[in-house]
Amino acid sequence: MENSSNPFFLHHSDNPGLILVSQPLNGENYNSWNRSMMIALSVKNKLGFINGDFPRPADDDPLLQSWIRNDHVVMSWILNCVSKDIVSSVICCRSAKEIWQDLQDRFHQPNGTRIYQLKKDLLNLQQESLTVTQFYTKHKAIWDELQDYLPQRSCVCGENRVLLDYFQQEQIMHFLMSLSDSYNQIKSHVLLMNPLPPMNRVFSMVLQEEKQREIAARSADLNSAFAAQATNSGKSGKKDRDRPLCSYCGKLGHSVDRCFKKHGYPPGLNFKNKSSAVHHVDSSEVSGSSVPQDPPITSSQYQQLLSLLTAQLATSPMPSSSTSEPLQIPSPTDLKGKQIEDDWQG
Repeated sequence: MENSSNPFFLHHSDNPGLILVSQPLNGENYNSWNRSMMIALSVKNKLGFINGDFPRPADDDPLLQSWIRNDHVVMSWILNCVSKDIVSSVICCRSAKEIWQDLQDRFHQPNGTRIYQLKKDLLNLQQESLTVTQFYTKHKAIWDELQDYLPQRSCVCGENRVLLDYFQQEQIMHFLMSLSDSYNQIKSHVLLMNPLPPMNRVFSMVLQEEKQREIAARSADLNSAFAAQATNSGKSGKKDRDRPLCSYCGKLGHSVDRCFKKHGYPPGLNFKNKSSAVHHVDSSEVSGSSVPQDPPITSSQYQQLLSLLTAQLATSPMPSSSTSEPLQIPSPTDLKGKQIEDDWQG
């Protein structure tokens, strides 16, 4: 019992709660689940409890209790690796061999049916949006299971080797045909090789092509970002260069002949930004409607102006009749609304 090679030996880690496989049996994955479980039970040296190599000892056999303990541990491992719906249908079985046989009778498919289903899956398998690694994983899983159904012969005159080489060639051809059309260049490169490289080498070549495309796409994105940044910087610099520079105050947006700091601010000038004092104003910052307008003259002012003009004419010598023109005195209506333009433009 202390010998690890003894089928009744239990390591301290061989507890009933151990889960041997990552994917539990759900009814659709029996073949892959069966293979995974047999590998795990073989490592634990417990295959004899499910294939009948270690039958139940007689009631008076001193190994009976040890056999029962090991068999119950194997039963627990199997129950831990099936779905909850299936567990309820085998929980009443009396031995690990009985559970194993019940699952095999229900879910094992005949070879012909399974081969037909696998080949149908191959015909429908396309890369589409899958990465090369994801597509290769699905593709290889189907082909590996198909290979298990090949007739196994002893290696006589290389017949087995010829069959495996043909099977691998078919696998490579289907893998290339199912790849996206964007990999046509690497497909042609592989098909021109004589002899064809192994399947794992073909996968490596296609994977390198995918990585190179990712690097090229990343570089293109960076170049586009740099080009856009350079364009925006050029536009900003050009905009600043188009604005005039005052040689007096050193500010953009006006020239020296329009510098308020040098010539003074116009009366009543309104600024958009009133929170800070400025020494210059760009033409775009002045509100056109805020520039004050000269008010129209009143009737009394008109009469005063008319009297002033009459007195001035009376004291001034009259020009000759040949060159003089009649004096035109504007009426209040003509003077109303007339604005006096300043010779300095702000």
